[in-house]
Amino acid sequence: MRYHLRRSQENLTLSKSGTIVTVGVCGLCSAQFKSYLPNPDKAMWEVKAWFYGHCCMDAGTPEKQAA
Repeated sequence: MRYHLRRSQENLTLSKSGTIVTVGVCGLCSAQFKSYLPNPDKAMWEVKAWFYGHCCMDAGTPEKQAA
């Protein structure tokens, strides 16, 4: 199961890995967000909360290139 969400220019891909973990990956900075909650709705909510709270640096920003 895979979902795509957009936040301004960021993309979040959510996927369910087995029955234990829900993983989200930011499309710009490749940051990963995991939830181990057993309820799928609550797990998706937790991953979205982590995604919307992160400071995304895409590969084109000077801070990312200098690192």
